[in-house]
Parts: sequence; C-alpha cells; structure tokens
Amino acid sequence: TLDKDAVESSLNLTHQARELLNVTPGPDFHDHLDLTEILKTLRPQGARLDPAELRQVWLEALCSTRALAFFEPLTESFPQLCAIANDLRDFSPLIEILERTLGPDGEILDTASSHLARLRMELTSARGALTLKLNKLMHSKEFESILMDDIVTTRNERFVVPVRASASGKSRGLVHDWSKSGVTAYLEPVETVEDNNRLAFLKRQERQEIERILLKISDICRESAPDFQIAGEAMTRLDLIMAKARLARIWRCSIPHLQTSGGIKLLGARHPILERRLKDGGRKIVPLDIIINPQKPITVLSGVNTGGKTVALKTLGLIVLMTLAGLPAPVGDGSEIELPRDIFTVMGDGQDLASDLSTFSGHVLALSEILQAAGNGVLIIIDELGAGTDPSEGAALGLAVLEQLKSTGAMVVAATHFHLIKSWATLTDEVVSVAVNSSHQGQPVYGLSYGSPGFSGGLSMARRLGLPSMLVDRAESFLDEGQKKAMELLKRLDQERVSLNIERESLEKSRLSFEQNEIQRQKEQRALEESYNKKASELNQQIRSALANNRREFESLKQTINQAVSQGRKPDLMSLSLKRADLDRDLVVAMPSEVETAAGENLQFAGQGDAVFLKRFGCEGQVKHCNVEKNEYTVEVGSLTVKVGLEELLKPLGKKPKRQGGLVTVTTSEQEYSLSLNLLGKTVDEAQGVIDKEIDRAILAGRDHITIIHGLGTGRLRQGVLNHLKGHSMVKKFGSPTNVPGGAGVTEVELWT
Repeated sequence: TLDKDAVESSLNLTHQARELLNVTPGPDFHDHLDLTEILKTLRPQGARLDPAELRQVWLEALCSTRALAFFEPLTESFPQLCAIANDLRDFSPLIEILERTLGPDGEILDTASSHLARLRMELTSARGALTLKLNKLMHSKEFESILMDDIVTTRNERFVVPVRASASGKSRGLVHDWSKSGVTAYLEPVETVEDNNRLAFLKRQERQEIERILLKISDICRESAPDFQIAGEAMTRLDLIMAKARLARIWRCSIPHLQTSGGIKLLGARHPILERRLKDGGRKIVPLDIIINPQKPITVLSGVNTGGKTVALKTLGLIVLMTLAGLPAPVGDGSEIELPRDIFTVMGDGQDLASDLSTFSGHVLALSEILQAAGNGVLIIIDELGAGTDPSEGAALGLAVLEQLKSTGAMVVAATHFHLIKSWATLTDEVVSVAVNSSHQGQPVYGLSYGSPGFSGGLSMARRLGLPSMLVDRAESFLDEGQKKAMELLKRLDQERVSLNIERESLEKSRLSFEQNEIQRQKEQRALEESYNKKASELNQQIRSALANNRREFESLKQTINQAVSQGRKPDLMSLSLKRADLDRDLVVAMPSEVETAAGENLQFAGQGDAVFLKRFGCEGQVKHCNVEKNEYTVEVGSLTVKVGLEELLKPLGKKPKRQGGLVTVTTSEQEYSLSLNLLGKTVDEAQGVIDKEIDRAILAGRDHITIIHGLGTGRLRQGVLNHLKGHSMVKKFGSPTNVPGGAGVTEVELWT
C-alpha cells in the first residue's frame, strides 16, 4: 500500500489520464518492451546484437519517439502526465538507421551500406552467369548422356548438376554428394570450379560486411543505452497510469475524498466482479451505501441469509484496498475514505488439516491476532462472528470480542445472525446496527438500512428453498417461547422497516420526477428564447448588411450623377434606373416577409405523425402526441419538443421561389456560399462526408477552390483531411498557405472545373 500523499498523487495522475482519454485515444504503448536483458548483452565492448534483438530495440525506440510526440502539445492541458513524459527520448536518428538496415523479418537490407549493395549486385550477376554456364554444360553432348535430371542444384553451397553415379569418376569434376539410393551423384563440373570459388568468395565478403554493420549499429545502441533505460521506465509508468484510467472508465469509477480522520462513507459502492457476473445474467447490481462513523466505529450487520452481508463486507474491503493502491474505486460522488494503516479480515472457513485446525479453532486464532493488532487507524472486517461452535457460546464470545474492539478505537464491521449481538448493537450508543434489505415476504432484495437489526429468517428461507413444510414446522416447534417472541418481534420490525423504505423510495421518486419536469420545462423555455434571439439576430444582420450595401451603392450612384452633371454630360438615366431597381430588389429580398402558406392555411385537425408548420417558429415540425379535448399538440421541431394549440399550426409549406418583376430569387443556405469550411470539433469520418458535400456544392456553383479549416490539435483530423483529399477525383491540388492566418491549420484546395 501507499501513504496518503502517494495515494493522492496516483489518483490525481489517473484522473488526469482519464480526462486525456475523453479527448484523445491516448498514447500507444503496444510496442513497449523490456530491454533489460538486451542492454546487459551490450555492456561489454565489442558485443553485438543479432537482427531479432535489433528489431526489439527498433520497436522500443519507435514507441518512445511516438509517445514523446503525442505528449509534446499537451503540456499545458495535462502537466502532471507531461512531467513524466519529459523522460521520454526522441530516437529518430537511430530509427532511421535501423529502418534502413533491417527488413520486416529481420533480414539485412541492401540499403544498410553501399558496399553491401554492390556485393549483392555482384553476387546476383555471378550466380546468374554460373547457372547459365551449367545449363549450357548440361545440354552439351558430354553431359547429356549421363544426366539424371535437367536441373541445377546446390550442395555445400556450391552449384552442381545431378549425374549417374557410374559416370562421376571420369575426371569430369568434383562430386559433392550422392543420393540416398547411391544412383545419383551431384557433380561440380571442372569448368565451373572457378565460378563457384568466386561465388563463395563474394558470399564470405557479404557475411563480413553484415557483421561489420551489426557491430556498428550495436555500438550506437550501446551509446543510447542510458536513454533507453530512462525512457523505458517512463513508458512503463505512463502505460500503468493509462491502464488504470481505462479500467476506471470500464468500471465507472470515481475518486473518493481522502481524509486523515472521519471514518468511511462509500456512496453507491459496487463490487465490480459481482456487477459483471450479474450483467452477464441480464441483471443489475444494487449499489450499497457503506458508512462507518468515527464516533460509532463498530458496525454490526445482520439480516436474511443470501441477503448480501458477505457481498457488503467484500465490497468494503475491495474498495479500501483499491484506494490504498492508488486506483479509482467503483463508488459514487461524495464518497470519503479514511485510509487505514492496516486491514484485517476474518472471512470463510479457517480450518486447516495440515495444521490440525478446526473451523472454530481457526476462527479463534484469527480473532486473537486481530485483538493484538487492533487500534486507531485499523480496519477490521469479520464475517459470521463467533461461528463454528455452540450458538450461545459463540454469541457470548463474539460479544466479548466486540466489546474489547470498541475500546481500541479500531473501525470494525462484523456480520452476525446471533440475537444477543444484534440486541447489543441496537442498544449500545457507540455501535451502529445495520440490516440488509428484504421484501415483505422476507426475501433478500439487497441494499442496507441503518438503525435497526435484520431478521435472519433461516427457517423461512429453508421453507422457500424447498425443505418440506412439515419438517420446518417441526423445527419451529423446538424453539422456546422466548426465542419465538424475539423472532416474531424482529420479523415485525423488519416488515415495518421495509414498509418505511418503500414509502421513502416512493416519495424520493416523486421528488425526482418533479425536479426533472421542472428542469425540462426550464430547458424548453431557454431553447425557445435562444431560438427567438438567434432568428432575430440573423434577420437584423441581414437587414443591416443589405442597408449598408444599398447606402454604398446609392452613394456611388449619386457621385456618378454629380460627376456627369459637373462635366456637362447627361447622365445615363436608364442604366441608373436599372441599377436602383436591382438595389431595391436586393433590399426587399433581405427584409423578412409574411409567411406564405398553402391554400387552406389554417388546420382544422392534426393527428399523430402529421407534418405541420408552426407559426411561432416559422418552420416545419411533426406531431408526436395530441390531446384534442385539451387542445394540446406536442410537436417535434428538430431536437426541440414544444406544446402548442391547434390555432398555432398551419398546413406544411412547399419551398417556392419568390417572383419579383419577372426575376426569380432563390434563397440558398449560408454554407453553400461560405468562403471556408470549418471542421473543428468533428471526427475524421464526419469531416470526410462534409468535405465531399462541400466539393459537390462548389463544383455546381462554378467555384474552382475551397478553404478547409481543420486546426492543428493532435494532428489526427488534419492528417485524415489530407489523406481524404489525396484520393478525391475532383481535387486538382491542395496545400497549407504560408501567408494566411492559421498556417498548417488551414488547407486550400483547388478543384477541377
């Protein structure tokens, strides 16, 4: 476990990593390797790495360089993570050397050195000349009669031809091997001995050059060994932090508030393994509120069998241990944890045949150790306290243990079925009695209720699980009157507690429903106001723009007339009149007009699913629900849902051009004539679809270029845009301007027109 400062540091780093995952996929550490053994191999001077080991070095170098580039632009947003990432190294020069030297399967490439490339060219030429000579020899009269097969093969790295064994000793060359049957001899003709020698010499030179290259690269890796050590440790730490953040996302964890005193308050605690198992079975887990008050440090848990007592204890222990390990925990907001210095648990059967321990003796030994270690800052979790012996003696022993632990200041959570301990917990001020929830029929429903004991209901459980009723009735007859009355009282208390819980839950649901309705109403009101303000702002802007343009044009007309008059010329009144008519028409188009409706504009009836036109918004919507008697119609307009009366609804409009003086003015969307396409905030897939549509619109409008704003960010969106433009058939060329604001965050595209 970690101390409080270390736990807080670990949790803060994990929280920052989780925030990072909300905006990026996170750094890629898949190629991160442990190079400890490889770096040990390199320590002696003259030692070299083989190609497989060099490939591992290459992967580690790639991983560090890639991670460093990932974190460099994030320094201000994620300072703690980037402080760790400062230990990463840029191995670009080494990566370039290794990529030039090694192939994907570890082979040494021709590009490793010019000498190696030249040797391999000579080898290829010599090998080709040798095989050509052997083919000619095989088809000569001297060899044609003794050949076993018309092929050239190799033996002992020398090129040979297969001949009859009986003809191999006639001074035709050197025999390097025989077939298993002894019928075929593999002969190196005298004419090709020098060629084979030349080939062998070139191969030896090739091996020597490869050895020289490997030694040289190994020396470079030896010089970089300290950097690999530092970068490797940083990548391991960052990889662990990101793994914790991903786990926290999967388990929907949060970070509890850490405190030096104040007990433990876990709200909405969940056991992640149990939650996954229930989810696989199509069920949902019931979150628990587990509270340990420092003024009442002893908590006694009781209730029906299979009701979740052990689950509650294990959830508490697991969450505290996860927090001590610096991991976010599966709890809700508002949770608080006093970090214990020690945790002790007594859970399960403690018997051990090897140590000659029975269930009870193992239980007692564990309790003895706990009593010796108990004190402030210790968390003790005990399941079935006093189990394994006579119930009356076990209850008495358990009560004595709890009394002793109460005086030590330790935080204790113990589960029991003993009435004696449950009664003591209910009547003792420094102790909290907690019951696991159950239904009216005594069935477990999980969850915890504080302030009263739980009814064990073992006989009722036996009856539900199928034990014969007659047998259960007989068992109940063995109980004395005191036990029966105590059980009946506990059962009645449990039923009353269940009823109160149901009423409380019903009131809570009503309260939440009212709050949600109020929030929705306020949200709809804000949406209406925003819609009105937006439309008003757009109309005002259009009018201001049209008026400003008209003022400029009218001023120009005025100057033209004055200039003509001052020069003694007669103004061209016809052209001026046409120009003014154009300006008047533009101003009329900019002004908001009355809503044009189809014939029979008012609706007499509207049903669910009908398309309608809303007077208030000046746009179309669809009826989702209608109440004719109350004159209430719920209409969906985009992402907004509103309630209106029938008088607010019109027949849906068709989009018709406005005709003025024989001219047709068609209103198009602003985006169709925008000078730039803003992709900020979009994913790569979304951006590609938007780019295709913009290119189509530009071509239809006769434009030969568009400007795309994608920003820099992590570079993923920019690279996705460039890759998409490379394969587009209508793109002539593209690039980032040097004299335009935005630089590399902007791409100008020239289109084929």
